[in-house]
Amino acid sequence: MQKYLSTGISEYPLVIAFLLVLVLAVLSNLCVQQANSQAKFESYTVKLGDSLWKIAEERCSNNVDLREYIYEVKKINSLDSANIKAGEVLELPEE
Repeated sequence: MQKYLSTGISEYPLVIAFLLVLVLAVLSNLCVQQANSQAKFESYTVKLGDSLWKIAEERCSNNVDLREYIYEVKKINSLDSANIKAGEVLELPEE
């Protein structure tokens, strides 16, 4: 009867490792969702003659790197390039 008793946690290292990874993944996902829900965006309709650089210059303060702002705008709006057209609606991060 003695051989059927569990000897403790050391019998299940893979199960424990899997559970730890699972818990970390869930916690990481929750942190990302919380950060995304706190980010604020403003819709902006592109006008004739606008460029991402011009929009960044108009919206950013002096201490913001315009290249980083443009990178964020492209990422938020899933843009492959900096080409934008009049009438497009962009989501712009609020400063």
